[in-house]
Amino acid sequence: MPIDQKEYDRWDIQHDALREAVGLWYQSYLGDLIPQMLGPRADGSAPRVVDIGTGSGKWAIEIAEAFPHAKVLGIDYQKPPMNRPVLIPRQTPFEQDDVNLGLGHYVNYFDIVHARAIDHGIDDYPDFLYDMAKILRPGGIIILFKPSMSLFQCQGKDERGEDIFVPMPEFGPRDDPPGYQLQKVMCLVNKAIRKRGGSEDAWMDYRELLQANPNFDTDSVRIHWLNLPVCLFPPRE
Repeated sequence: MPIDQKEYDRWDIQHDALREAVGLWYQSYLGDLIPQMLGPRADGSAPRVVDIGTGSGKWAIEIAEAFPHAKVLGIDYQKPPMNRPVLIPRQTPFEQDDVNLGLGHYVNYFDIVHARAIDHGIDDYPDFLYDMAKILRPGGIIILFKPSMSLFQCQGKDERGEDIFVPMPEFGPRDDPPGYQLQKVMCLVNKAIRKRGGSEDAWMDYRELLQANPNFDTDSVRIHWLNLPVCLFPPRE
């Protein structure tokens, strides 16, 4: 995808949808954990947050607005445009960097590492997690969020009454099942990302990858699924 204004706008819409679904600091899953970590400190020191793959920078900007005493850094291959229709807080700088090369200049620096929808750009995910452990302070947390490059469909309910979601088939008739054409595009994109070396499917092994890393407290690993409806285009007349 070209990194232009339309792409930044798309990232903003994606951020807004996720914020509505789970909350700005994922309070639907984490409760008050992040506000507790980013609250004012008795010694006056500023808690630090880094947004890896910050994209349009909207998550970093809104976190800085919500916690003005925290220092928030956004990192990506390209800095977001500064002529955005939002006021960028002073404590939210943006840095152009490639995390595949490591972030050795931030060892033991951050309280929270946030990485959303970046797996496709990570060359070696286990190495990436080791690098993220290095830049976290003791007691810090890492938040990984990855949309699946596949559509799922509900196929009934389990014994607890919860919906059962299974991946839609990659190939099939044009109009069976509904949404097949979009699924086909997403599967092709997934294949292209994996072909160029991205870790697109790392999200399926988050728990195992974190547990295999001795730097993380594996007892505190939490895995949550978020099911978002996808609107289908009406058929052409």
